[in-house]
Amino acid sequence: MRLYLMLAMFYILSKNNIEGKKFITLLNSVNCPEYPDVPYKMTSFKRSYNRKNQTVLREFEILEEVSPEGLISIIDVLKCQPSGAPDTCEYIMKNYKADFCEAMMAKGKPWSDLIETIEPKATCPLKVGHYRTEYALKEGGFTILPFPSGVYKVRFVVRNKEKMVWCLDNFTKVTSFAS
Repeated sequence: MRLYLMLAMFYILSKNNIEGKKFITLLNSVNCPEYPDVPYKMTSFKRSYNRKNQTVLREFEILEEVSPEGLISIIDVLKCQPSGAPDTCEYIMKNYKADFCEAMMAKGKPWSDLIETIEPKATCPLKVGHYRTEYALKEGGFTILPFPSGVYKVRFVVRNKEKMVWCLDNFTKVTSFAS
């Protein structure tokens, strides 16, 4: 519920800046350098383009099964100047928390298409092993999020009370087009 209220607020604030269609370009995705010893790690990130879609291939290693009890995801969204330099970014959403397993397995969410492409099939908790996902960032999905044109850093963290489990920094560009 909090997520929907937060997204509604962003929509109202950015309504005048969003017209027509949006295209999301995932510029880069990296493991957070300050957490090198987490049990969930992205091992590969590749992207390709065609006229309408950007296809993203990611591979992950799950080195240790982590109990789903108390497992939460935390999302921070920062809007940056076009250069994307870290010292030009400011928070537009900080410390949004959700139950990791519940959010990951939810249907009809902007990330649902991504989760459905994970091989082997994603369960919660994630079992030890190698995972791969290949998905298209296209109209719909993440493009329904009400963010105006700009460059963003999205930090995705998974943790429980005892430790950091995963930390991923995603650098994204949102471009709005008139209809």
